[in-house]
Amino acid sequence: MNNSTRRVAFTFAVVCGCLLTLVAAAVAADPEWPPQVVLAGFDAYNVEGAEAAVKAWLKDGPHEGSKEAMGQANIFRQIESLYGKYKGHETLHTKNIGSSTKVVYEAINFERGAAFARFLLYKVPDKGWATSNMIFNTAPQAVLPKSQIE
Repeated sequence: MNNSTRRVAFTFAVVCGCLLTLVAAAVAADPEWPPQVVLAGFDAYNVEGAEAAVKAWLKDGPHEGSKEAMGQANIFRQIESLYGKYKGHETLHTKNIGSSTKVVYEAINFERGAAFARFLLYKVPDKGWATSNMIFNTAPQAVLPKSQIE
């Protein structure tokens, strides 16, 4: 290996090391990521179905116990009737809106297609993250930021 190749390899290794350090620092800065409230809802959905998922997502938030908010479970039943059984989820994008509010965008995978979710989360003192608002739709443009779908 000549000196020029060694310099390139060394520079590449340093850049990769710096990037890995930055990624590790970002993860360490928010050890509860994705927030437990989002994960708890998907865990409940997998085991007990749509109503349990919605209850988990609403826990500790302003809509906890709301019959209207629980109507969100009907959206999942409609999606399941077309797309089949729930298979899993993927966190697509997150956005901090200050220190106490963030938005989480998810793909919800079913047997025959995906639906999309947007969770507006608020950090409740002494309780952690809670869902203030959530939207579900099979059309990504109805839920995801424009930058995510173009």
